[in-house]
Amino acid sequence: MVIGNFISALSLFECSVSQLTDMNEQEEVLLEQFVTLPQLKQVITDRDELVKSIEELAKKNLLLEPSLEAKRQTVLDKYEQLTQMKAAFEKKMQRQHELSESCSPSALQARLK
Repeated sequence: MVIGNFISALSLFECSVSQLTDMNEQEEVLLEQFVTLPQLKQVITDRDELVKSIEELAKKNLLLEPSLEAKRQTVLDKYEQLTQMKAAFEKKMQRQHELSESCSPSALQARLK
């Protein structure tokens, strides 16, 4: 572990070629050095925080699902009601048009004759 301690004391940039070759041949030392890098620790911490954040967001979404489904059903009900009201309105407009034509001056004049 002399090399491991040496690596801790010096950055990889300060190592000689022979030291780097020795580290490369001792995979466990290289792996130990890699695992202790602050950048790797930060990446792992960031990943764990991101996973936790995603899980919390997913839980919130699941809690909102019943409310969303109820609102969706309300919208569907209102759309059905709108469709029925539109059909009734068109029927009444047709009836109004028929009555309007029967009371037109030419229709009244024809009936009077």
